[in-house]
Amino acid sequence: IQGTASCGTTAALFDVDEDFSEIIQIGAYASTELAWRDRVFVAGAVRGDDNSAFGTDFGFIVYPSASLSWVIGEEDWFPQMDFLSSFRVRTAWGTSGLRPDFRDAITLFGSTTVATPAGDVPGITVNSTGNLALKPERSTEYELGFDAALFNERVGVEFTYFNKKSKDALIQRRLPPSYGVAASRFENLGEIQNKGTELALNFAALQGDDLGLDLRGTLTTLSNEILVLGAGVEDIVFNRGLQRHSEGYPAGAFWSNPYTINDADGNGKLTNDEVTVSDDIEYIGPALPTYQASLSGELRLFDWFSMSALFEARGGNYQGNDSEVWRCGRRSTYGCAAVGDPNASIETQAVYIADRYLGSQYGSIEKADFIKLREMSVTLSAPASLMDAAPQLDGLSLTISGRNLATWTDYTGIDPEVVEGGGSVNFSQSEFNTQPPVRYLMIRLNYNF
Repeated sequence: IQGTASCGTTAALFDVDEDFSEIIQIGAYASTELAWRDRVFVAGAVRGDDNSAFGTDFGFIVYPSASLSWVIGEEDWFPQMDFLSSFRVRTAWGTSGLRPDFRDAITLFGSTTVATPAGDVPGITVNSTGNLALKPERSTEYELGFDAALFNERVGVEFTYFNKKSKDALIQRRLPPSYGVAASRFENLGEIQNKGTELALNFAALQGDDLGLDLRGTLTTLSNEILVLGAGVEDIVFNRGLQRHSEGYPAGAFWSNPYTINDADGNGKLTNDEVTVSDDIEYIGPALPTYQASLSGELRLFDWFSMSALFEARGGNYQGNDSEVWRCGRRSTYGCAAVGDPNASIETQAVYIADRYLGSQYGSIEKADFIKLREMSVTLSAPASLMDAAPQLDGLSLTISGRNLATWTDYTGIDPEVVEGGGSVNFSQSEFNTQPPVRYLMIRLNYNF
């Protein structure tokens, strides 16, 4: 469209919006791999980047990496065990980076009109405050692990321990109003550590011409901690005061003022005087999951039936239920259970009273553990005998499948998996009338000829 870089000017009767960003990156990458006796494998690589999103005071950055893998189970001196088919140990070390987002390093101004005794004059306002020294978040990680095949390779085991430290972490920091600039800007602050384990199990439970069953399970654990926030940097509070970056705690952890309940008259109906909020904030828990797991399986029966399913689980973290906070802020008009349900529990009433009248959202911060039936499908295929009777057919199958079919959770909000701002919000972990993952049901007919 001549004269504009956006589709927003193409319609007058309805809204059309478009975002445009230009990010330029230049880099180089080199790698090499060496093998010895077809058992020991060594690899090394180096990568260099420059990016237009970096601050103008920062230039080129280099990321080296290396890995080592040894099929130790094939060595003559390794103990031979009937159940162990193969065994490999591995380790790796490397560095990587996370670039700033588009315009994080740039200060942007907006136009305004300023009234003076001589009349109106043009002026500017600060829309966003950049950081000319902004550089990529640099992470250094090492990992140790092994791969094993057991019982004639019917069972496979993969295990990894990882330890990752990120320096110059990109964190949005609030700025004092006395600066006369925007409310916040991104800075390279401190050091964050992520460490944990990854485990995967593959099991060929049944292996036959007419019957087959394959199972796979995974489990990942994560421990996240801010090791150093930065010299002279106080706790960074965000998400309506519910979360903060605090040294010695997980990044974006939830904090709030706890409260106690005393139903003095025992009537099951709380008044404001029967809820007491502490003056001190308390650490509640992490915003990032401390574990994630999955279990999947595929069943095959003869040559005409197959079924697969995938279960996923996540937990150990917390989430702000801002949907209920908003409904209760508007009283029972929007369906607040605490005031609209005569059978509301004392705990539900206390959450409402503490938030609306006493300034504490402690009760609206809930555990976000869940188990989901993520995927399931059933396929019926025309048997070989039918294909022989219809030579014009090479294949015929009917598949019924679904995604996000069921959720098991104690979280009382819309969905424990979603967040208000999607992945673009820096560590924010609350949901506010957010669209949950869509449930899909699909039927597909495949006809090959």
